[in-house]
Amino acid sequence: MSDENTIEFQPGDTIFNEKDPGGCLYVIKEGQVGVFKKGQSELLPLAIVGSGEFLGEMSLIREKQRSSTAIALTPVKVIKMTKGAFKVQLDKTPKWVRALLDGLVQRLDKMDELVKRNGVKDEQISQTIENIAKKNGISLDKKPKPSEESNDEDAA
Repeated sequence: MSDENTIEFQPGDTIFNEKDPGGCLYVIKEGQVGVFKKGQSELLPLAIVGSGEFLGEMSLIREKQRSSTAIALTPVKVIKMTKGAFKVQLDKTPKWVRALLDGLVQRLDKMDELVKRNGVKDEQISQTIENIAKKNGISLDKKPKPSEESNDEDAA
């Protein structure tokens, strides 16, 4: 991946929103990102993702819209991998690996829906996200802003 695929986000920036089209995945080079599910009246924290981890893979594997919202908690640098580049790599893997990935993503989708439907909130993740956000001067009380991706022609 070249430098042209590197994108920087500031604390509070929305990387992508739940229901955005999923045209790429992001590998985190630096920083921390909060991953949320939209609940009835609030964002429900699912995870904190950091350096060396990735975001957005589920929408590429299942070829559907984003299942969660990702917000930069700290300054973040990511490498963007397009759907085409991901497909090239995936096509090189055995069919059974693809079937395994599809099954895992389906399980994760079901868990995401349970979290949303039941309003499950992990207090440890919530507190950690709150502390990181506060340290970086961002508020997660409001709805996420539109993401760069929702206007990105590359994501369609």
